[in-house]
Amino acid sequence: MRKLIFIIVLGSLAACTPDIVPGSYFCGPNAACPEDQKCNFADNTCVLPGVVAAFACEADINSEPDDSIDQGYAITSTDCSTLPVVIDNCMSPNDDSDWVRLTIPAQCSTMGIDARITFPVAFEELQLEVVDAATSATLATESACPVQGESGDDLRCVKANLAPGKTYGLHVSPTGDGVCDGECRFNRYTLRLQLGPPG
Repeated sequence: MRKLIFIIVLGSLAACTPDIVPGSYFCGPNAACPEDQKCNFADNTCVLPGVVAAFACEADINSEPDDSIDQGYAITSTDCSTLPVVIDNCMSPNDDSDWVRLTIPAQCSTMGIDARITFPVAFEELQLEVVDAATSATLATESACPVQGESGDDLRCVKANLAPGKTYGLHVSPTGDGVCDGECRFNRYTLRLQLGPPG
């Protein structure tokens, strides 16, 4: 009777082995997935090897070209307050620089900018900095946010004070990490920013 109970217990343990359903998990850093699955570059989920799709930027991204601060996607503001701005963009294979440009109206007082970048952890790691357009000096660089991002995403934040009448750039660029030995040197991201009182 004891032997029968032991066999039943072993059978129950075997039945509890987790079955990782393809498409149900996001890829880890460097496109990591379970042994029998591969990272799908189209949506950064772990899938069966036969259905892996190549990475591609969306065709309707309207911020390009944005490879220099002068070409940067322009955020226009005619007063001293702005609604939150959300920009979905893509760092295409071997792209090394995306820019957003904004000018603080001359009639405003000093303003603060709160910017956040979200991107999948599966592909190349991205960084965000605030740059003075006139001097090319970096005023602030991103750091960990006080809140966590969604599952499968990294979330980074940057804050800086901006002077009236001056132009600034938000610079998105790769850090060189998380590129899968050069096989996933790309990523997609969402940039959120808002101007408000200085911090």
